[in-house]
Amino acid sequence: QAVLVPNSAAIPSMADLLSYGTKIPELVSELHAFSVSPTDRFVFINSSKYLDGESITEETGVVTITEEGVVITHRNQLFLLPRQ
Repeated sequence: QAVLVPNSAAIPSMADLLSYGTKIPELVSELHAFSVSPTDRFVFINSSKYLDGESITEETGVVTITEEGVVITHRNQLFLLPRQ
């Protein structure tokens, strides 16, 4: 199932949202593995492994893993957690 994701350049970064005063959970990207094959992509955030489409918490989830970082959704707000 394909997930349509806006151009990542149009998605605010986590730092942008925090600077606007948006409340989002603390997310630390520890390992970022990008591949052209979606099944080979994964990230470690807060010491847990996630794949495209997986939930981090009830309100927060991984939309997709890109070359630039991880597109996260939190309460229907998209943002980019940049790769380290």
